[in-house]
Amino acid sequence: AGILLDTGNLNNPHCTSKDKYMATLLINGAGRFGCNGLYQILKYKMYDVSNLKVGDILCKDFKKWTSIGKPDSAGSRLMVSHIGMSSIGISIGQFLAHENNSTQEIIHFQQLEKLQLLMVVSGYYDTQKNFKREMLVSAESVELMKNLLHFFNSNASQLPLKVLHQSGLREEMRAFEIDKVTSRKTIERFLEEFGGTSKR
Repeated sequence: AGILLDTGNLNNPHCTSKDKYMATLLINGAGRFGCNGLYQILKYKMYDVSNLKVGDILCKDFKKWTSIGKPDSAGSRLMVSHIGMSSIGISIGQFLAHENNSTQEIIHFQQLEKLQLLMVVSGYYDTQKNFKREMLVSAESVELMKNLLHFFNSNASQLPLKVLHQSGLREEMRAFEIDKVTSRKTIERFLEEFGGTSKR
């Protein structure tokens, strides 16, 4: 499922021979639907979140990292933080408008998962059939958000961001549009660079 969705039904120029090989193995189980049929079903399932709550949408495609940072000021122990990434198939605007208290539900999910940083990565097609990639970042503190924004600024050439102005966001929550085609794997790599590398 992830292979077909990430490679645009194997049509993305970044699609590798390994992607095609693995997809072929999986499609054998798709029966009469075939590659195109399975892709359309998966796309529909990914984008149809009408009956889901915000927390359920965040859980659909969720990854979590435990990162180990530099020692604290006393130098006695390492700082351990937890970073999570949820991938969604609708725009950040739609996601925030999904429920009246969407931002509170996002914070609740973040606290439930004990995350210092939660990144919601959106990938969808707009009305002109252009693929859009957006991000909503929720940090545990204003200080952590400042550190992340500094990290983004220092990597602006690789991850160019445009601020998405969404009303009702707390200071610890920011929304961005990624101003070039960027895969989720690339965003994962940036998260790992920012925080650490122990993914689970």
